[in-house]
Amino acid sequence: MRESIKLAWFFVVAIAAWFFLSIDPLDTALPIGYYNNKRIVQVALVCVIVSFFCLRIFRCTLFALSREQGLSRPWGVSLVFILASTLLSANPVHSGLETLHWVLLIGLFTAGVFVARAGLSETLLALLLVAHGLLVFKAMLNLAFELCGGVGLRPELILPSVDNIRFFNQVQAFIIPLLLVALRSPKFGRFAALFLFLNFLLMLVSGVRGLPLSLMIVGIAGWILLPRLRSNFHYTLLLFVSAFVSYLLIRVSYPESHLHNDIFRTHSSGRVMIWGELIESLSWSHLVLGSGSGSYSYSDFERIEGHPHNSILQFVFEWGGIATIALCVAVLRVLFQAWKSIQNNLHEVPTIAREGVLIAAAVSALYSLFSGLVVMPVPQTLIFLYMGLLWGGRIDAWEVHNRRRLSYRSLVSYPLIFLTLLTYVTLFSAYFVQQGSDPDAKRGPRLWVEGEQFQEFDQIKLLALP
Repeated sequence: MRESIKLAWFFVVAIAAWFFLSIDPLDTALPIGYYNNKRIVQVALVCVIVSFFCLRIFRCTLFALSREQGLSRPWGVSLVFILASTLLSANPVHSGLETLHWVLLIGLFTAGVFVARAGLSETLLALLLVAHGLLVFKAMLNLAFELCGGVGLRPELILPSVDNIRFFNQVQAFIIPLLLVALRSPKFGRFAALFLFLNFLLMLVSGVRGLPLSLMIVGIAGWILLPRLRSNFHYTLLLFVSAFVSYLLIRVSYPESHLHNDIFRTHSSGRVMIWGELIESLSWSHLVLGSGSGSYSYSDFERIEGHPHNSILQFVFEWGGIATIALCVAVLRVLFQAWKSIQNNLHEVPTIAREGVLIAAAVSALYSLFSGLVVMPVPQTLIFLYMGLLWGGRIDAWEVHNRRRLSYRSLVSYPLIFLTLLTYVTLFSAYFVQQGSDPDAKRGPRLWVEGEQFQEFDQIKLLALP
């Protein structure tokens, strides 16, 4: 038990440090661009967490997960068809790197389970809220400077530490629901209300439409399915209306503002064209096998985005229909079990570790239908982490035992983990070296912000030891 608590605390610190370095409220990113910096930090976190599978207690958690057939079976089915799509893709090296990345992200899910079973979910989430609060504070300072200077609304200058303002909104999808639940906290309720208002104001200033739509739909569902939080939803609606009125006042006061991202715009920002083009490219074979992980980013589409701004369409095209259905079943299983656990323990006080994470997971899943949330470094990591927190935070969850009979697996696991991580880092590094070599090949962002196809496999020799 003592070993479990120590390891869980390490994960809490590591994940909190990753989040702080990723959102970078102090603007200390490496001179390679915000997006690439976030990807490097994510890869580092994945390597650190996966390396802990060498420890027996962490492997026991993964093996216990494998015995949860309602979760492991759909995951296993999806993995089989994802691997098959990768092997048959037009670029197995590129697709193989993306597939390996997705597989290793399961380590983040396992770490989330581990943290939840140690009872440290709220501690971790509180650290995420503090770090994001610093980012919001910095954004509000930027907004104040813009307004005081008489310039108006320029979201690309107001929202810090992002290459694209939507990357800021994607993180908000995981933070706003936590603040919603924290409204009932006797100690931090007022702070939660303040930062919830500020997040809504920044959301409106950014001109995002998919996020408020997702929040509204999940909010209505939450009002019905989580009756204990109805007062929270009412208060949240009041805060949103207040933020909306404040936004309108700013908008009227600065009519000459740069409002190309105005929330009242009626066009689809190219999404309808992207979705239509992708749907037309689908064949009957995509119902079984896809074109390979990452294949959208190097396929011959008119738009240069490395993702179609819709997770379901992306998964069907790249992984195939069977893998997509299996993955959706696994996600819905996690969400349903978390909700069922909440319903079975109605006498307990709502917490951000249960209701907050459940709402955030539902919002992010819905928002992924309008945004590239599933491929961006920060939200991609948070998806797996939140799902792990939900699965491990069930009151009726299993207990993990550090069984001696697993010790023999160390003989295989140590070299296997080492070789896997070596391959992972080597491929990612070689791919990074290749980026920018052909400006006309940009199809990003995806694994890297440039997103061009990884096909120069010989780049790996640049990293070979002398």
